[in-house]
Amino acid sequence: MVASTESPQHIETRADCLVGTPIERAQIRITESGFLAVCSDDWCSWQGLFPTRELAAQAVTTHIERARRSPDYEYHYGAQSPFVVELLDDKTAQLCPNQELDPLTPWQANCDGQQLFRAETDRPPLDEVLHRGDLIECHGPDDGMVLSVSSTRCFGLPAFSVIFVDPDTESNQDGIYPESAYRYLNNYVARDRAALCVSMHDRLAFTGQRDAQSDLKRCH
Repeated sequence: MVASTESPQHIETRADCLVGTPIERAQIRITESGFLAVCSDDWCSWQGLFPTRELAAQAVTTHIERARRSPDYEYHYGAQSPFVVELLDDKTAQLCPNQELDPLTPWQANCDGQQLFRAETDRPPLDEVLHRGDLIECHGPDDGMVLSVSSTRCFGLPAFSVIFVDPDTESNQDGIYPESAYRYLNNYVARDRAALCVSMHDRLAFTGQRDAQSDLKRCH
């Protein structure tokens, strides 16, 4: 069943289950509760939303087993560690054990690295408000100048990656900056006046001027 993208959604019954390759980013953002299963293969975009951890784990495990047997799949070799993410509310999610999916108890939220910050639904996505040439505050004493912002996913959740350079970096004659000068911020969302990394470490990356995604860019 494909849920509406106009109001918050809750995956509470089997009838609410949704599978995609991948699921639309907007759908994940508006889904406030449920369990998001994600295939861990680097070349696979399979995802599913389910009402329980057990169903999510069973579905992603079945997907991997079928993929390995199918002549149409080139990948899914070797050990796989599927992710199951519990959507706690519209702002946070929690990563369930990814290798010991039985007994399927979530990790403690107060342990470092298990709680994830979700992209907020009431503000524009990062790639709509942060553009080439914008200055951002980042690690270290100097600003960074944005070259590009791309859509990514981290543990199946919508996120963004930013490529930037030092503002005084000189470009080539064709306007292209040397890749040796590139610096990267990967898998970021906005949260409470800051950009946070949706990963296991290094949560605070750079701070906006006032609030959330639309304030990450600054005037030259």
